Amino acid sequence: MKLLSIRGKRVAKKPVNLTLVGTALSVVFSLAITSCTVAAWEKSTGEHWSDKLIWNQNKVTIEQPVLVQIEEPEHVMTDAETLAVGIYTVIRGHNVTDTAAIMVGEVILNRVNSTMFPSTICDVLMQPYQFGELDKGFSWEKIAKTSNKDSVLAYEAAQTVITGSDLLPDDVLYVSETTQGTETVALLNGLYFCR
Repeated sequence: MKLLSIRGKRVAKKPVNLTLVGTALSVVFSLAITSCTVAAWEKSTGEHWSDKLIWNQNKVTIEQPVLVQIEEPEHVMTDAETLAVGIYTVIRGHNVTDTAAIMVGEVILNRVNSTMFPSTICDVLMQPYQFGELDKGFSWEKIAKTSNKDSVLAYEAAQTVITGSDLLPDDVLYVSETTQGTETVALLNGLYFCR
């Protein structure tokens, strides 16, 4: 019995019926039709399809590889996209100006910078009874698909706020359709901006 090396592995070479080899090869070539799937399986398992050939008493069989579905990584929202979600939840359905949308974004960032609130945009938006759309499954990808004027305005306002805007004092921490806090600093498009 001779030894044969297949992909660095030494295996015993046994006499094989050519009909069986032809059948095995046709199965292998039919797998090659889905080469992307096989390549993905090989990458995920670190194995090669030829490792699945089993030599057993003049018979060649192919062990069926388990195909693994490789999913694309979930999109992680940028700060601008996360801020746009918060702005969108406040302005959607209202007829607000660019200035009002930017001011909503500033209130969110004022909260991030305040010791009274969480220190990330996402955590501020996830607080109960505040900008709670993220916990309802909202994401910028879902909102952006709507491509309505509110989503466009929200994203543009978020970009402006992230790059630096200064319409409100840093201690303005509330935005609502009613007064909140201790003092109303501005009322614009039906939105109260309060300390």
